[in-house]
Parts: sequence; structure tokens; C-alpha cells
Amino acid sequence: MAARRQQGSTLSPFRREPAPVPGCSECLGIANRRQNARSVSDHSAVTDANVYLRRHLNAQHGEPGNDG
Repeated sequence: MAARRQQGSTLSPFRREPAPVPGCSECLGIANRRQNARSVSDHSAVTDANVYLRRHLNAQHGEPGNDG
């Protein structure tokens, strides 16, 4: 299904990555796994880490993934 555009707007298929909550060790662990995956160009693992972090943010911090 094609994305619809409103006149004058642009759509991006990319979402900003979720940010870890300062002081949360679980957030930090997920963010570290994401960075390690990125460092070896494992894009699938980077995506997985983003999904895990969004789920964690929602479940533990009441945030919907903090990516707007």
C-alpha cells in the first residue's frame, strides 16, 4: 500500500531511534546491544534492539518509544 502525502508534507519510512532513560540499566543494556550490532553492520540486530527498547520504554517507563 502506498503512503499518502498531503500537499506540502513529506513522509519518511524511518523513525527516530528510541533513547534510553538515564539511570536505567535495562535501557542502557539494550542501547549497548544496539551500538554493538551497528558496529558490525548487523542491521537486523539494530532493528531488533530498537523494538526491544520501545517495548521496554512503554512497559517500564510509560513512554510510547519516545520517538514522536
